[in-house]
Amino acid sequence: MALRDEARHRVEELSGRTKREIGRVLGDEDLEARGADEEERAKRERAIDKALEAADQAADDEEDEMGG
Repeated sequence: MALRDEARHRVEELSGRTKREIGRVLGDEDLEARGADEEERAKRERAIDKALEAADQAADDEEDEMGG
């Protein structure tokens, strides 16, 4: 995964976590829910990027083994 994508996902995750906690402290259920959604979305995007990177690496490794 590109370092830029990893950083972006981490910032989005932290932003969501911050909103979630502020919403919890203030009793703002809407803000808490939006923050939780944002945090989970960032985690999913990071996981997808990691899986794609692993698949690319596996394909490259297989190609190398086949002499390509």
